[in-house]
Amino acid sequence: MLKKIILEMKLLHAVDEKKDQTFFLSQVSQESLQRCMFPLGGMLKTDVKKIAMEADLEIIAQKPESMGICFIGTRTFQNFIPQYLENKPGNFVDYDTGNIVGQHHGIHYWTLGQGCRIAGTRKKFYIFQKSAKTEDILVVAGTDHPALFSRLMVTSNPHWIHEEPEELIDSWTVLNCEYRIQRNELLCPCRVYKTTSGRLVVISERAKRAVSPGQFVVLYRNEECLGSAPITYAGPSLQALGEVAVSSDIEESDRSFETIAVN
Repeated sequence: MLKKIILEMKLLHAVDEKKDQTFFLSQVSQESLQRCMFPLGGMLKTDVKKIAMEADLEIIAQKPESMGICFIGTRTFQNFIPQYLENKPGNFVDYDTGNIVGQHHGIHYWTLGQGCRIAGTRKKFYIFQKSAKTEDILVVAGTDHPALFSRLMVTSNPHWIHEEPEELIDSWTVLNCEYRIQRNELLCPCRVYKTTSGRLVVISERAKRAVSPGQFVVLYRNEECLGSAPITYAGPSLQALGEVAVSSDIEESDRSFETIAVN
């Protein structure tokens, strides 16, 4: 009689931080991970290329790395996206004054936090908010404008790779860990709470710029990737909280953050 032994797998950060793929693997199921092997996870890419050279695979070792969105090819994003989405012109509106400062060809060309040069203005504006209903884009002056920064994120129900951390078995107990919302950014300390509905409230130690609903927050503890969840709400911004500059600590606001998240 055979007994099948199934080991629960953990997803660990690669040695080569620049090539680590745990951010993209953070939604992979436990069942799938049990069938995967990552033989290069403990090696630097420079070492892999060295092995390829020693094996007379110079063509592979010297092949340029692909950058950007691979399926676009040599086209720019501005030339690619209108083939699939119709242009719907709208206004650039200054968030601070309410004045129209320019026009655009469609909100799908722009992402939160992106810089935009608007004809006829001397200021460098950045995208703060987009409206699919009015086609207006709210912009702010300056890359460090406090409206672009926030410390709180609310997510939908998370996917845990190995198991739910024991700190989150009960609602509103705290998990101290680290997170990122972009693959190449440095990990940032955070506190994570689970609501009674199973959603997560992530409070960042440092204010984070241009957090957008739809992005994934990926959680880490030491070298382990715990899992991830899609962001459904980000804010309030530092400007809404009355902060005049980017702050790394707003301890007194944490309780109000939790109240917002519950409601």
